[in-house]
Amino acid sequence: MGWGDLPVFRLKQVHGKRVLTLDGPGAGPSRREEGDGLATARRGIVVVVAAADCVPLILFDPRNRAGAVLHAGWRGTLGAIAAEGVRALREGWGGRPSDLLALIGPSVGPCCYSVGGEVVQAFLDAGPSGAPLGRQDSGAFHLDLPALNRFQLERAGLEPGRILTAGLCTSCRADLFPSYRREGPKAGRLLAFLGSAPSP
Repeated sequence: MGWGDLPVFRLKQVHGKRVLTLDGPGAGPSRREEGDGLATARRGIVVVVAAADCVPLILFDPRNRAGAVLHAGWRGTLGAIAAEGVRALREGWGGRPSDLLALIGPSVGPCCYSVGGEVVQAFLDAGPSGAPLGRQDSGAFHLDLPALNRFQLERAGLEPGRILTAGLCTSCRADLFPSYRREGPKAGRLLAFLGSAPSP
């Protein structure tokens, strides 16, 4: 892609909902900066989040040529980091939610993601009603993180037809993806990135 010499910006991801904005030519997070999303309209850089079962999200505003990468684990999803990403694009560059395109990348699916009752209760308490939490199966609750993030994007104003979901489970597809639940702490990471060549 010819991006070999471009600066790459990453955060210390903490399973939260903080989205940082890079808007100046010299702006960038420090090495110690914590967060789970980066938004920018700056050309000539690459912004990256890493995941190993959590949901990687990419948002793009073609009208303003701005975008964001987001890392949504269950805590980030509970905090609606998807909506925080939409808000960052709206406040930073006047992005209209109906203009945005979104990609929900590969992540652990409800087929493999069983959670305890306290996690389910946290989502029930946070609302809203009607959110697609997942399903009860064989005594365990299987949380549907991709569906929850799609739901949050639609509630934030994105058109359903402008949201693409990969529909691939990182835990099932050992031939393609690392998975923390399958491999433990030594699992590799899936990188979701957004970038552009410098302006001519």
